[in-house]
Amino acid sequence: MAKILIVDHSALMRRWMCDILNADNDFHELDTSPDGEDAYNKILSKKYDLVIMDLAIPGMDGVELLARLKAEKVRVKVIGMSRTIIEDEMLAISAMQNGAYTCIAMPTKISKSDVFFEKNLREKVRLALGSHSKGTPSDKVAESVRKTQEILMGITRKENSGSNSRTVSSQQVPKQSAPKQSTPTYSRGNKGKLIALACSTGGPQALHNLIPMIPGRMNVPLVLVQHMPEGFTAALAERLDRSSQVSVKEAEDGEVLKPGYVYIAPGGRHLELSENRSGEVIVNILNTPPVNSLRPCADVMYDSIQKLHYDEIICVVLTGMGADGSRGIRDLKQFKKTYVISESQETCVVYGMPKAVEQSGLSDEVEPINKIADAIMRRLEE
Repeated sequence: MAKILIVDHSALMRRWMCDILNADNDFHELDTSPDGEDAYNKILSKKYDLVIMDLAIPGMDGVELLARLKAEKVRVKVIGMSRTIIEDEMLAISAMQNGAYTCIAMPTKISKSDVFFEKNLREKVRLALGSHSKGTPSDKVAESVRKTQEILMGITRKENSGSNSRTVSSQQVPKQSAPKQSTPTYSRGNKGKLIALACSTGGPQALHNLIPMIPGRMNVPLVLVQHMPEGFTAALAERLDRSSQVSVKEAEDGEVLKPGYVYIAPGGRHLELSENRSGEVIVNILNTPPVNSLRPCADVMYDSIQKLHYDEIICVVLTGMGADGSRGIRDLKQFKKTYVISESQETCVVYGMPKAVEQSGLSDEVEPINKIADAIMRRLEE
């Protein structure tokens, strides 16, 4: 019988989560706590198999509690919950650094009809209680965390003291294999095509595998949403640009899409596409409220594509928690010819977003990350 501590300032939320877990077939011994200080004392005095904790609890909040437990080398598996944007790489980094097993989005209000939250909570609890071997979701996220830190913070590139040469680890961005084509021209078959990509946890690592493999002859624009907070996507775009034959940049409000360019939605902002009076497709960067606790949100991007002039949209869904993108792609298919490529489970850090697309019957092709560039180019050249 697993011993679980539920930490939330709301008595109703604590009761609801107890009801959700008690309804499971597995037997759990449940305990509750209203704040961080009380939870800390209970964790020290009792041996819990799992703690489920709202990160915004009053007093000592969830992040502070995680940091304190880590500093004192108290070993307990924790699932963090947040009503803010949690499905992004940098917040996963923060949570993992402080010892959290994973994070999930919690609803803004209690609803007995919220089947998604109930199912997600039970699934994460089962994974946390049953995953002890190497290769568990937390192991994969931890490895992704390490690689993302190297990618964004540049810790793999160091100057040799007293020398102009550089030492480079195996994680360093590869050298550009061919010069960029500054103004690729559309082929007859590609004139009406656009690539729209979505990813979340594990995304930076996946993008550093995928984007450098796209040849310079990609003569259509590629727009992408990577769940990230403000301040990190510019560095991600810069590093991808240095390693790729295509041009990569953080998208800017009002700019016109060009063929051969990859546009990354700025962290903490939605990206939408529209057409100007000349019929050119332009980027709109919005600070509107989060959608499904996400900003940027892939569904928002896909929704905006519905009324554009493109004849075909190539949707690509890579590793990530949750189901962002699946609803938007489903609706897009009603308006546009849409071809969907999803990353296979074998190479995903978290098989959430691609799984949602595939299990909904939306995927036209499922490929490991190292074969997705070829799949994109085959579709462009048809």
